[in-house]
Amino acid sequence: MTFVDMIQSETAYNLGVDFVRILHLAAMAVALGSIAATHTSTLKSLSNPLDRAKIGQLEMIHHMVKAALAVLWLSGIGLIGIRTGFQLENFSPKLWTKVAVVAMLTITAFAIQVRVLPLLNASIGRSIRDLELGTKLRLAFFVGLSAAGWGSAMMLGAVRIFKPMPWTDLIAIFGGLHFTAVVGLMLAAWVLHRIRFAPARPNLAAA
Repeated sequence: MTFVDMIQSETAYNLGVDFVRILHLAAMAVALGSIAATHTSTLKSLSNPLDRAKIGQLEMIHHMVKAALAVLWLSGIGLIGIRTGFQLENFSPKLWTKVAVVAMLTITAFAIQVRVLPLLNASIGRSIRDLELGTKLRLAFFVGLSAAGWGSAMMLGAVRIFKPMPWTDLIAIFGGLHFTAVVGLMLAAWVLHRIRFAPARPNLAAA
């Protein structure tokens, strides 16, 4: 192999690695944008009755997120192979945490498909504010998991401080983030439900 061939081969390899990285980042951007748009739209329409158009929009966004997850898995596996050669001893705690977070996001996406979307379809004609407490808590649980998961994925990809951290610190940080998001949203759903359905106080002045 000539020197020129070596340069061309190395250039082609680097271009391939860059393509996989761009694909990985693009999938992350699509997923984060879709999730942010969904949460914003839902918060703005809590008092509006659910209709077929709204559910269809949510289902379309969910399909986009699932497609983004598939690309994340494929590109992520490629990047893992490039960086570690699939040798487990080369896997850092941060890398294992990334894999765990994406696995959790995949499980969450499947659960939303089979538990949340059918629930919303069955609630057409009613607003989210008027749903039963159990339904609201279930929705808050999955929204919390999704938000914490994508937030964790973004931080693990963008924040360098996590790279040298040991297992204990990463578990504390991202486990705590998931716990806080889920419990916080479920608590907020419970409080808002209590406010929404609080019994009317008697008018003492009129009495």
